[in-house]
Amino acid sequence: MCHVVSGRQASFWHDIWTPDGPILSRTGPTGPMVSGVPLDASVSSIITNGAWNISARSRHPILRYIRSVLPAQVPDVDSIDEDYFLWRNSPADQPTDFSVSKLYSTLNPDPPIAQWHRVVNFLGYECSLNVLIVCHLR
Repeated sequence: MCHVVSGRQASFWHDIWTPDGPILSRTGPTGPMVSGVPLDASVSSIITNGAWNISARSRHPILRYIRSVLPAQVPDVDSIDEDYFLWRNSPADQPTDFSVSKLYSTLNPDPPIAQWHRVVNFLGYECSLNVLIVCHLR
């Protein structure tokens, strides 16, 4: 997730900087064509004179969607601070700094606990596991 400060590093179409995720994932390939915003545009490139530079007159559904997800607070393109990216270590976590151990735990969760019993019902007879292993090996 990208926290936009100046908008110079955040990709308008590809980065997750709005609540809906990447804008391109919602508009599809027609988004850049309809809006006139290049596919490689940064967030700051669509700000003019401190305001979003997206056509306000058009009723096209894609442009209406784009205008609806743009934050009310326009990034300060003159800020000396840069955009920064946060990492969601698991689907339930809030975005934060990257953690290798949390990522590993998310990708490799603990297996479920197996319930083991000393006695097994085999064809109506209760046998210990040792008997079954011996029978199987013969």
